[in-house]
Amino acid sequence: MWRVFVMDAGWKGGTPTPMAMINPTIMAAERVPELAEEGCLSIPGLRGVVPRHQRIKVRARQPDGEAVSFTADGFHARVIQHELDHLDGIVFLDRMTSMASIAYDEEWVEHVLQPEEE
Repeated sequence: MWRVFVMDAGWKGGTPTPMAMINPTIMAAERVPELAEEGCLSIPGLRGVVPRHQRIKVRARQPDGEAVSFTADGFHARVIQHELDHLDGIVFLDRMTSMASIAYDEEWVEHVLQPEEE
């Protein structure tokens, strides 16, 4: 059985960098995860804070069968972990440590990203 996902972590920076991974495995990860906002196309319009490792070592195969091994960090590492979760039937809501941060996109922008000044 093949486990496959296609991702593009470059869209946020403006440079598309699509990547396909076949049978990806995280070989190593930083010990302490970082909390950051996350959303998902499977659950449109909803966001929440999810712990993910900031840096991971990944092994996978490319579509041509070539084995690759690389280190990913920041947003790139977060996207890989998110997509790998999907292969195991896990969505970001399952990874949240507290539902207190959950919000719809409009609420997120208004209350989390731009809190009212007191």
